[in-house]
Amino acid sequence: MNFLIALAAGRPRVVFSVLAMLLIAGTVAFLTMPREAMPTVPIPIVMASVALDGVSPSDAERLVARPMEEQFQSLDGLKEMRATAFQGGASIVLEFDANVETEDAMNDVRAAMDRVRPLLPDQVREPMVRELDFTQRPVLTISLAADLPERTLLKFARDLRDRITSLPAVLNVDISGVREEQVEIVIDPLIAQNYGINQDELFRLVSRSNRLVAAGELETDRGRFSVTVPGLFESLDDIYNLPVKSSLTAVVKLKDIAEIRRTFKDRTTYVRVNGKPAVSVDVTRRADANVVEMSQGIRTIVNEFSRKWPDNLTISYPVDDSLGITGRVTSLVNGVITSIVIVMAVCMASMGIRSGLLVGIAIPGSFLTGILAMSLLGITLNVMALFGLILACGMLVDAAIVVVEAADNYMKEGQSPKVAYVRAAQRMAWPIISSTLTTIAAFVPLLLWPGLTGKFFSYLPITVICVLTASLVMSLYVIPSIAMKFTPDRTQARSVARVRAASALPMSSVADDVAMFAQSRDRGAFRRVLEHYMPRIKSYFMRLGASDKDAEGLASQSMTEAWNTSDRFDPARQTSAGWIFSLVRTIRLRVLGGVHRPEPQASDLSDNAPQTAQMMTAADRRSDPFDRDMDPITRGYASLLRAALTHAGKVVMISVVLLVVVLMTYMKSGNGIVFFPATEPERAIMLIHARGNLSLEEKDSLIREIERRILAVSDLEAVYTRTGRPAGAGDVAADVIGQFSLSLKPWDQRRVADEVLADINARVANIPGIEIITEKIGGGPPRGGPPVALEVSSNDPRLLNGTVTQIRAAMDIIGGFTNVEDSRPLPGIEWQLRVNREEAAKYGADIALIGQSVQLVTNGLKLGAYRPDDSTEEIDIIVRYPLEQRSMRALDEVRIETARGAVPISNFVERIPEQQAGEISRVDAQRVMTINADVARGKFAGAQIGRLKAWLAKGELNQSVRVSFKGEQRDSEESGSFLGQALLLALFLIAIVLLMQFDSFFVVFLVLTAVVMSTIGVFLGLLIFDQPFSVVMTGIGVITLAGIVVNNNIILIDAYQEIAHSTFTSFDAALRTGIERLRPVLLTTGTTIVGLLPMALGMNIDFFARTFSIGDPSSGWWAYLAQAIVYGLTFSTVLTLIVTPCALLVRENARLWWRKVWARITRSASPEPTTRAPMPEAAE
Repeated sequence: MNFLIALAAGRPRVVFSVLAMLLIAGTVAFLTMPREAMPTVPIPIVMASVALDGVSPSDAERLVARPMEEQFQSLDGLKEMRATAFQGGASIVLEFDANVETEDAMNDVRAAMDRVRPLLPDQVREPMVRELDFTQRPVLTISLAADLPERTLLKFARDLRDRITSLPAVLNVDISGVREEQVEIVIDPLIAQNYGINQDELFRLVSRSNRLVAAGELETDRGRFSVTVPGLFESLDDIYNLPVKSSLTAVVKLKDIAEIRRTFKDRTTYVRVNGKPAVSVDVTRRADANVVEMSQGIRTIVNEFSRKWPDNLTISYPVDDSLGITGRVTSLVNGVITSIVIVMAVCMASMGIRSGLLVGIAIPGSFLTGILAMSLLGITLNVMALFGLILACGMLVDAAIVVVEAADNYMKEGQSPKVAYVRAAQRMAWPIISSTLTTIAAFVPLLLWPGLTGKFFSYLPITVICVLTASLVMSLYVIPSIAMKFTPDRTQARSVARVRAASALPMSSVADDVAMFAQSRDRGAFRRVLEHYMPRIKSYFMRLGASDKDAEGLASQSMTEAWNTSDRFDPARQTSAGWIFSLVRTIRLRVLGGVHRPEPQASDLSDNAPQTAQMMTAADRRSDPFDRDMDPITRGYASLLRAALTHAGKVVMISVVLLVVVLMTYMKSGNGIVFFPATEPERAIMLIHARGNLSLEEKDSLIREIERRILAVSDLEAVYTRTGRPAGAGDVAADVIGQFSLSLKPWDQRRVADEVLADINARVANIPGIEIITEKIGGGPPRGGPPVALEVSSNDPRLLNGTVTQIRAAMDIIGGFTNVEDSRPLPGIEWQLRVNREEAAKYGADIALIGQSVQLVTNGLKLGAYRPDDSTEEIDIIVRYPLEQRSMRALDEVRIETARGAVPISNFVERIPEQQAGEISRVDAQRVMTINADVARGKFAGAQIGRLKAWLAKGELNQSVRVSFKGEQRDSEESGSFLGQALLLALFLIAIVLLMQFDSFFVVFLVLTAVVMSTIGVFLGLLIFDQPFSVVMTGIGVITLAGIVVNNNIILIDAYQEIAHSTFTSFDAALRTGIERLRPVLLTTGTTIVGLLPMALGMNIDFFARTFSIGDPSSGWWAYLAQAIVYGLTFSTVLTLIVTPCALLVRENARLWWRKVWARITRSASPEPTTRAPMPEAAE
């Protein structure tokens, strides 16, 4: 290490060239890195879905879901299997362990799907297997709203889609809010009967006339020719003119007996934006795309198209991630710049402009080098990475401060800048490496965090590790090279000044006397030294508790030792006072080793003669704890530390008691525990619940009334309305009739979101028959579900409904729950057509024929599909009865062709009302029902769930029913458990580094105790400011704090071990260590605190726009992490500067006490009596 430091110092041009390359490459990487609000977190989740037209949820469970579950449950790495059976099919979502590759999971599911396909009904459509990539969600939505024909809006949307798809950053473009097209053949059964056309034959005729015929090839003696038989419908004319019956005189075509039109499928939903019918174009980005640049390019395309579109067409962007990304990235970049400016200002104010600038060089150098490494690792520029930079800003200057401080001290001793900086880097290399490794060790366990939350937060430790590693290189190699080049050499000037001062001083000082008798055994010089030191030595031993006679004898022994060993005194290596100190210390340890050490006084063995004080160098003055050059802060700290060291044991005991008291107080009076802190949202989703068999028009009537009232609220940017609920949406309650997506205005242009949503709820409160559940959407990390999520399962599905009812009643009694919803089936009816198979057989009718006839009354019977020239998508061809013949009564009057002629199906079919079957949910092959809820304002999910668990523990539910907590609570428990293990692993890694540095279990114990004690500040801050403990954010803050607290203790203990070898007492060593390390500790701690302070206070200073704001929600959820570090670090500074020196002294006193006890045990005789030693002849 020393060789590399010296080599770098000897080649400054090479260092400058490498630094320039890193700065340029890092700047380019910063400008070109893809930007995104949240990190891309790939999770292996695969969905398999099967559609079976007309199947009921119960049949879909029995015929589709269960066979699929049997094949899927044995897949390797499967974590959870969730199935949903709904009207028209079933789907299964398979979540695999995070260490399973998504492609491997997809292949396994496809193979299992191939095995289960023969077990499914023949009528099922081709099964679909696809990855549920939550990162491939729409990042930009363009809404086209106008009172225009639906087909016109669809054409505009398709033209825009085709143009956007050509952009390289775009992965996929979907159109939503419009119905799919279809060709509808409306046939009147009476007309068909008049023409004598059998419906079943007509259906077969249309289907067989729209087929691709592979006629093959013909080999002749004239060549080989392909033969084709065009059979597919290519236009509506082909369908219009399809012959259905003929005679010798006429041909009946399809258009003669049916109305044929190209139209849209029956409406199942309405979509509006700000009250106007709308079509949405949803854009999904590629993984490596820059969302901001992509959004700007798409907006340019939209502007080009808008010039050709009607003026009444309103274009809006309900979803635009680029705005949030730009806002968050800009806010955090401002935070980085603010932290840099504040840290550099603190360094220059404390260390001087030159030293402060040298320390400041480490910031851009470390940042850009770390960003370059992140770019090479494929990390995007997201909020996690940017906060990692802010977090590291205060820490990365610690090593530079230590090196520059040490170099300044060496230069004060008269060394040249080159020697001083090389020596400082070499001397502090291992302490700096150890402190950096301990900080990195605190972040390494976070890389092992499993699950979605762990992958999301993994970018934080990666960023910090990259930056801190770069800062280590900067402090040991780059800063010394730059400082040597640009620091003026004043060594010669200081030497001349010392020579002149020395020549002006008389030669009668005590220091000169010591040198004289040591070199020439001059008796007169020794007498003068004796007269100067004897009273001081005697006074010191008397304060140790010796009597007047014994103290005088010990002083005589000390001076005798000085005379006898004077030939060992080397003025070039030690001062006269330091030499005398070592002799007196030897006598004390020999005779009074176990005596408690009182505080030193100014008169203790210090040269107070004015001549001697002027001759002493800075190194000499370090032996005097009352240096006259102390500033008021240092002098005050010295007095405080001196008082603490006098009662070192009591100070340590009080700190331990304080830890216990604070923890117990927080457990009793704290503000609860949350998974993630609540932040100001950017959007809100309102789900509208209403029970009953409501038609689409009835649902839309209610939604329109709610919409009208919501649009009157001025705090909303846009209101996206959707009437209806998509089939198979297992995460949406069955009684949801519509939803609103509310885009709020910027946070500084509106009221607080809670007030806005409360206003909306008050406006719609008097609408009868509805319930509104609101979910706030912020910019935080992904969450596993609502705050309270219960799954109720049982081997007997009949018990589920009643159990959910019981739990809902208990939740009402407990109170504090809001937005409660469950998955119980709706209290509605459905009509079942039960076929009497014996009667049907008499007529020659079967189930398939009956089903086809019923479909003519309901949604229509699909006969085929065709692809028109003006569309890239296939269009279904369906046949159905006219609208006036599609009613409940018509179901009874449907006639089918049988061997006995056309007969009504009521002859063998009975229509019976049954309880409506809602969607059926299954988890790991067990039928389940769910209950989801939020908690009221001022309540915490952990406490509410605790009350609910206490009720469940009473055993009021059926014993065969199982209740488990999922969602955010499960994630909170898993994250809390991991963070506890991560903290233990971090402490173990820190302990290993400390053992490598100090080879002392006591030092390891002392430093780790300081880490644990630093949590006093965290909990004390939470108590004072009435804040909850965030499992994730505060937990990460505590782990981060562990790495930071260790640094100052390492530097302080290292300095103590060095100073202890040249001081008179351990008391003096602890005192001098604290005084010497005061400024570096305050600087390293202060830079970290001030670097995080803007984030902790929610400050946003934009130096380019020259704006300032407080409370920016883009950084709100980082505040808890920053505040935890600020609270803990502020308190740990007191621990480091007061308690750690006291602990070192307690340990030394305990060691001396044990030696004394052991000596009494092992020695049979009493200690050698202390008598006055004879004066040497030279003194007499």
